[in-house]
Amino acid sequence: VIVALLIIAGLTWAYTTVISPSIGYKRATNAYSAGDYPTAISEYTKLNGFKDSQEMLQKVFAAYADELFDEGEYQTAVNCYRKLAERNIEREQECHYHLMLNAIAEHDWSSAEIQYGYIKGYSDADERSTDIIIGKAEKLIEEKDYLAANELLSSCPSENEKVAALKKDVQYLIAVSYYEGSNGQKRDYAKAADVFSKLLEDKEYGEEAKDFLY
Repeated sequence: VIVALLIIAGLTWAYTTVISPSIGYKRATNAYSAGDYPTAISEYTKLNGFKDSQEMLQKVFAAYADELFDEGEYQTAVNCYRKLAERNIEREQECHYHLMLNAIAEHDWSSAEIQYGYIKGYSDADERSTDIIIGKAEKLIEEKDYLAANELLSSCPSENEKVAALKKDVQYLIAVSYYEGSNGQKRDYAKAADVFSKLLEDKEYGEEAKDFLY
């Protein structure tokens, strides 16, 4: 009985430590060769370091990340790139850049801002950040949250023509809100006069500002 138990124990150990991992390794390698990277990742991960499974896992992540990048699946691609022991920072930045552009195109300003946070200084990302600020400001204007829009635009250089125009628009809307006591603002002629006085020399709003003041 003891001998039988020892044989069973030996067979169990052999299957667990050699046979089963070898089968799994072959499945993983076949999947990798066939370009079935998700299956290869799953199988290599189960092997817990058997043979060179960790090294192979890195190769799979690299190949899968490149494939996803080429297919435009940038979020999943960057997740794979981050799993590489030797990080491909350039590719990660490219992913975030494309994700930012996609978010801008979809007017998803919060997501665009998050993606920009990863790539400040990369390519023309800083210029694109102005588009994000403009988009967020326009949304706040639509919601008639003029003070918040004004605060946001103040962080953006006026040299940008669109920003400069929006700043004036917002200043005018704030002044009118104080004058009328509308859009969540209490009527305050002093504040209205202060804002209108800054628009007196403006070609677009100068005459209207004079009408309100005088």
